[in-house]
Amino acid sequence: MKEYISKILANDQTYNLLVVGLSYDSLLNYICDIEEEIPSGINTGKVLIDQLLATGNGKNRFLSFDFSDRHIIISSAKNEIVNDFYRKLSSKLLKSSKRDLLSSVLSFKQAEMIKNGYFF
Repeated sequence: MKEYISKILANDQTYNLLVVGLSYDSLLNYICDIEEEIPSGINTGKVLIDQLLATGNGKNRFLSFDFSDRHIIISSAKNEIVNDFYRKLSSKLLKSSKRDLLSSVLSFKQAEMIKNGYFF
């Protein structure tokens, strides 16, 4: 079972792929798998990673990485402050996941909010 959900953002000008972690495990452990999710035909771009379930809703929640020829450039990692579009999309993906949100760093109230369609 994959430890993340990915969503291609084909029409987005900033990021080409959103990856949302489904466990407390670091998504850096799955870089090779995530590279496979990068849309073919796009030579360079950015991947946005949401680590909400591993880090909580703090400044380390979102990371971006540049990629070239479907290879993520680890040294390009940087924390991102994103707008509500990405927060809503990420929460929607988490809500549709069959995983138990309570096994993350989220509080019971935060997990329930996502299950009920709220975002943060």
